[in-house]
Amino acid sequence: MAVFRGSGTVLSRGDAASPEVFTAVGDVVSIAGPAITKDEIEVTALDSAAKEFIGALDDPGEITMELNWNPQDSEHVNLRTDAEGSTVRNYRIVWSDLSSTQVTFAAEVMEFSLNTEANDAVKGSVRMKISGALAWA
Repeated sequence: MAVFRGSGTVLSRGDAASPEVFTAVGDVVSIAGPAITKDEIEVTALDSAAKEFIGALDDPGEITMELNWNPQDSEHVNLRTDAEGSTVRNYRIVWSDLSSTQVTFAAEVMEFSLNTEANDAVKGSVRMKISGALAWA
């Protein structure tokens, strides 16, 4: 069984140039997603022996991540700025397995929030909605 640590996984933000350059977002603590789901479409007809269904289009869901917030880090500031605008941008996650499995996707930052506690690092939470298909490599 191939098991590997999450440590070493990198989420990067694209610059929208051609060719596109991806820059790693530093101090990421956790990443959740993507999570592919789909709705069910009922296609039962009068001559069906039982209910019949087909799957709707894939919904690649969201990416959520937590990071140690650094207001001097340009990629942290870019994520906050993306949340203030309405820009769909390309992102990439590269996992730390032996083959460096990766997924590239377009997403819009839908939420950016900060959490400040007395005896902890200031944490940033980011939620991105994926738009379109996932590209796995």
